[in-house]
Amino acid sequence: MNLSFLVSIVLSIFMGAAAAPTNETISAFIQEANKEAGMELVTYEETPFGNAVVFTVNIPGASAADLQAMPTDAMKQEFVQGLKSDSDSAEFINALVEEKTNIIMRLVSEDGGSLELFAPPADLK
Repeated sequence: MNLSFLVSIVLSIFMGAAAAPTNETISAFIQEANKEAGMELVTYEETPFGNAVVFTVNIPGASAADLQAMPTDAMKQEFVQGLKSDSDSAEFINALVEEKTNIIMRLVSEDGGSLELFAPPADLK
């Protein structure tokens, strides 16, 4: 088994415990997003930095090294701007800010590597 895969499993166990959102808007958004995707790609997790909605994005053909070379600041800004400009996400974003819930975009490579792009509620205002 690949060492980086094992490390990512261990980190995900310790860094993000599964949780359930108490806010109905956040819960409904997560359920709808996963229903549309046909799989669980959006989760709600407890992290050392507070609760977070985590969007998992599998990157086909990418390695862990490829993820590290990605322009993370630009990707995070584009992701947050995309959410903010989507009128269907307005209520969800307001709930995140109100509940002080973070957003994490977790990029996952084919070899089990991962990179997390963290956006606190202040970035959503």
